[in-house]
Amino acid sequence: MPQVLDGRVTTGFGVARDHLGPIAALICARTGLPGLEPGTLNVRLPASYRFEPDAEISHAEYGYERLKLKRCCVGGIPAVILRPETHESGNGHGDAYVELLAAVHLRSALSLADGDPIRIVTGEPLACWAGLGL
Repeated sequence: MPQVLDGRVTTGFGVARDHLGPIAALICARTGLPGLEPGTLNVRLPASYRFEPDAEISHAEYGYERLKLKRCCVGGIPAVILRPETHESGNGHGDAYVELLAAVHLRSALSLADGDPIRIVTGEPLACWAGLGL
């Protein structure tokens, strides 16, 4: 059953672009994304959000920590929620914050700026993923 998360676009730490590059192909293979735009779109949620991942990247594969990945739709675009494990334990951004990955630059594709509202849909079925055969 789909779940809706409403949040606000915000600026992140600026490290995802460099850190995720070496594992971009692995993220795509595990999630079904057709490609991966460098970096993430950062979203602050009004409350804690914990989730069961659709896929994971292990600490050994990433080199920093375990990453949880969950498919979602944002403005009709297939995307993936990324959550480093330390963020759920109170470090980094915390658990009322998500980072979004997609094959397109989400800020540009959706004309978003810091502070803009954004709606994220998770769960099954995800209409925006239908054409990707997942």
